[in-house]
Amino acid sequence: MPALDLTPAFDELLVKGDSKPTRKHVFNAAHTNGFLKEAYRISTHISTLSKQLGDVRQAYLSSAPSRRSHASHTKSHKSQLDHQLGSDGRDLFLSDAQRDDIDANAKRLLRDLNASIKGLAEAETLHQETQQILIRKKHGFGGGGRLAGLLASKSYEQAAAEDAQRQMAAHHESVLWFLRQRLQACGQHYESTLGKVRSAEQSLVEIAELQTMLVSNLEMQSAHVDQMVQDSFNTADNVAKGNQELKKALDRPSTARYTFFVACSLSLFVVVWDFLI
Repeated sequence: MPALDLTPAFDELLVKGDSKPTRKHVFNAAHTNGFLKEAYRISTHISTLSKQLGDVRQAYLSSAPSRRSHASHTKSHKSQLDHQLGSDGRDLFLSDAQRDDIDANAKRLLRDLNASIKGLAEAETLHQETQQILIRKKHGFGGGGRLAGLLASKSYEQAAAEDAQRQMAAHHESVLWFLRQRLQACGQHYESTLGKVRSAEQSLVEIAELQTMLVSNLEMQSAHVDQMVQDSFNTADNVAKGNQELKKALDRPSTARYTFFVACSLSLFVVVWDFLI
């Protein structure tokens, strides 16, 4: 049989008995100390920056216009980061100028957040040093007589205070480490995206250079082919002219041919004449 939530019935009994009803604990960063308030503020901005970089990643890497409308540009921005990076970067086509603007804003935000973490760490170091001084001043006295009995208990209180102070310092240091890790992951995500764009741009440059080389080679080959075609036309014209000249030469009366025929006729006449005589 599944368990039943008897909290409402229990709350009714508490109200009837003039007692406060049970309440679920709701975390509110405003009710924490100054260090945690600043830490939560930085963490919120890191989360927003990480989300914006993730949203704009597809459009940042895209090299073709989006098929969807650009109506999201007109939406109001919900935060400073939204205003700087755009409310929704998905399925949008970004120009080079827009990419440069995103790069500048992202780098500035990363620097600002890193400076905030560094400032928080410095303030925490100063706070811990101040706490140690206050603890020593509060418990750093001794004496004899009636104060001798209090010395042991005060030393115990001082040790407890110092132990609590060390635990608080360790907790705050872990919070700073967590913020640094998150900011580092956000920066690595941005660098990865930027690196892919740079690789794509380098590939496009290489492809453009190759295309230019191919076009140049094709132009040279085309000129060479045109020259060969022109040479073939010239050769055909020369052959045709040669044939015409040869035909004219054959049709023209030849002095050597007539001389040959006359010589042959005279020789034949002399032979016949000699035979008859």
